[in-house]
Amino acid sequence: MPLYIDAVEVPNALGELTESCGPIDMAKRLYRPQVDRWAVRMIKAGGLRHFTVPGAQAFPQEGPLNLPGRPVPVATPGHTSGHTSLFLPYSGMLITGDALVTAHPTFNGVGPRLLPAYFSHDQHSAISSLNALRELDAHMFVPGHGPAWYGPISDAVDQALDQATTHNGAGP
Repeated sequence: MPLYIDAVEVPNALGELTESCGPIDMAKRLYRPQVDRWAVRMIKAGGLRHFTVPGAQAFPQEGPLNLPGRPVPVATPGHTSGHTSLFLPYSGMLITGDALVTAHPTFNGVGPRLLPAYFSHDQHSAISSLNALRELDAHMFVPGHGPAWYGPISDAVDQALDQATTHNGAGP
């Protein structure tokens, strides 16, 4: 069964390219208790292994996908070059993956924000991608990390941008 993703993301899924946080990135941050505990859990869970998705292929067409809910891919590069969020316009729901999260074991608090910069391939693009989300008529989002968030997506984007600005764009 295929996994449909942005064409730019296919090399990541096939293992031809790696745009993720690696062991050296994490080792530089082990002085932080949250990172230390999280890294140990990830190593125990197999986080040092490199996984691939052989069935990965580019979205079959532009616009809504011919899948239940008619999800609309929204390019949100930053975490990886081909990161994509999915908008379900009929329900007003947005699936943000790692483009916009509400919690993560490496930082304190809950609420809309970017992942820490070291988890992004390109943090500048991650911040810019929030503007693509702002334009959507979404009333909730489901992140890759943390609980679902309810309210206008523009409010979530404002909170995330405020958080990023507070941390000089570097994330918590």
